[in-house]
Amino acid sequence: MLVGVGGLLGARGGQLVLESRRALRRGLYVAASSLLAAASEAAWFSLGRAVAQPGQKLAKLVQDGEQAAEVIRLTGDRLLELHAPRVRVTEVVSQGHQFRDIRNYALHPAGEHDAEREAWLTEAGATVLAIAARRYFVKMAALMDIVTDNPVS
Repeated sequence: MLVGVGGLLGARGGQLVLESRRALRRGLYVAASSLLAAASEAAWFSLGRAVAQPGQKLAKLVQDGEQAAEVIRLTGDRLLELHAPRVRVTEVVSQGHQFRDIRNYALHPAGEHDAEREAWLTEAGATVLAIAARRYFVKMAALMDIVTDNPVS
């Protein structure tokens, strides 16, 4: 699960992925999905940290570890400026927001029950998320390779 994406996830992100897998095997579906979504956020902060000339706002958010949605948006914009493949950037940005939405729904149960989001917290949903996460992280790692090979736009 972590082969080739360790630099993207970092130590904590890798730990989150591994613990998510253990939670999934134990039937802890809310935990499994939430941990994968937290790993996604770790990946976005790493990617935001890696982009050349991130701009003051992105640099500050990444440094402070705040506002994951804005980090995803700004990092995606910067990736496009660095001529990363538009389709890939659009795909991972969309998936990043979906992971964030799942985590927020799971960990902040202040609103109404939402059957669509609740589906990600079931055995089937958490399993699909775990399967999709590997490909998502690989695509993000490939984008990180692009931005580290292209340090100035």
